[in-house]
Amino acid sequence: MSDNFQPETNNEQLSNFETLAIRTQTERTQFDEHSTPLYLTSSFIFQDAEDMRASFAEEKPKNLYSRFSNPNVTEFTDKIAKMEGAEAGYAFATGMAAIYSTFATLLNAGDHLVCRLLLEKKNTLLCVADHCLKTWDRINVIVAGKQPAPQWLNLEAAQQHCAAGMGIWHWAGTVAEGEEPDVVMACAGDVPTMETLAAVDLLRDYFPDLRIQVVNVVDLMALQTAEQHPHGLSDEAFDAIFTADKPVIFAFHGYPSLIHRLTYPRNNHGNFHVRGFMEEGTTTTPFDMTVMNELDRFHLAQEAIVRTPSLQGKADAVLDELAEKIAEHHRYVREHGEDLPEVRGWKWPSAQGDGDAPE
Repeated sequence: MSDNFQPETNNEQLSNFETLAIRTQTERTQFDEHSTPLYLTSSFIFQDAEDMRASFAEEKPKNLYSRFSNPNVTEFTDKIAKMEGAEAGYAFATGMAAIYSTFATLLNAGDHLVCRLLLEKKNTLLCVADHCLKTWDRINVIVAGKQPAPQWLNLEAAQQHCAAGMGIWHWAGTVAEGEEPDVVMACAGDVPTMETLAAVDLLRDYFPDLRIQVVNVVDLMALQTAEQHPHGLSDEAFDAIFTADKPVIFAFHGYPSLIHRLTYPRNNHGNFHVRGFMEEGTTTTPFDMTVMNELDRFHLAQEAIVRTPSLQGKADAVLDELAEKIAEHHRYVREHGEDLPEVRGWKWPSAQGDGDAPE
């Protein structure tokens, strides 16, 4: 034994990373096991009705269902919290579940929330970060990706877009001034924005006369009414963007239910068809992940066709072609281990008329 050895005599001396990783654990049962057993149960029992009531009211600490809490999960979160110096922690099965739970909790609390989902490479992120850093007494959540992405807006356009919270991207749509769109293609998030614009590119080729309005959302709170949140748009402004009665295909980098919750009081809520995370995924390619969750350009284009009244009975061949593209992708990615060349190499067409077309 080293002459420098000193026995650990108090909790402060025990609080090093390695010790906490080992010593933080669930209390032993009456069987005195050495390692924590696995609790393979979906639910837990209650002593009586009052015990159940108090447990569900969170008046006493107790496990209810394993999907909410379980001794094994509690041990895991306690270990992480101890090692990170936190008071408590929560564990989620997926990153998307963690993001959604954060949003839902903050929204229910009525806090100020700015949702940034990497709409483009840098300009919108810079504008959102600038806004958040200049605010106080509020909670701001920025969700940003790390992969290279197209830059859809120049800096001036990004500033205006972030200030409004959402807007129509006229350069991407086909609606002339004074006209009503046939369908609205909306998006929030980096991947949903890319896939929505790729879907619009397909629809423009298939149906040159189809009036498509492209809407991008950067601040989710703008979807709420002005009475619900200070960033919320008036009903008139909301209807001017999403229309009062046209189908809206909304691609979202999260759970679809959140968009439905935020837009529920709106006039056109019944026509919102949201595509988002469906808890589908594995180790695969980026585009294959979107296909698994039906958030890809082919599924979005199909959704737009099916939901647009003027295309009913006139687009069966196009729907079949899009279904074949999905099947072709499925075959290609499993044979080659990468996405189709037309997907990997896709770029927004350069000739889009006047305005703020991407670089």
